[in-house]
Parts: sequence; structure tokens; C-alpha cells
Amino acid sequence: MEAYTRFGNGELPVAIISNGSRPEGQVLYGTLDTIEAQLAEHPMAAPGLIIIGETVTQSPAWTAVQSIQTLESV
Repeated sequence: MEAYTRFGNGELPVAIISNGSRPEGQVLYGTLDTIEAQLAEHPMAAPGLIIIGETVTQSPAWTAVQSIQTLESV
């Protein structure tokens, strides 16, 4: 992630998907600036798929997460 934040935008959306095709699958959403702390707080099983970029914002769950974070910051 360091290379992306050094040369890119820290607000770039990120999703980490663990066991995505299984019932126990998990998805963690954040930005380049926040995803490492979120992953430390909510560890996920390997292997995982990391998606970086605007594609992440197409998920309905991304919109829900952003709404919750906005409410928490008020």
C-alpha cells in the first residue's frame, strides 16, 4: 500500500475480499489511508483479493459503509 500512497491519492477506495465465494466470506472497505488500520482491527483469513480504485465504489455495500462513516463523524 505504501507505493500507492506515495505516488497516488490516499482517498482512493480499497476493498479486501477474503473467501469471496464461500458462505463465511468477508469484505473490508476503506481507502488507501485507512485500510491497514481497518485490517489490523478486523483481521481476515488469507488468501485475499485486494481491489484498488473507483471500481470499489460500484458496490452497494461501499455506499452503505460511506453513509455509516459519515454519520459517525457528525
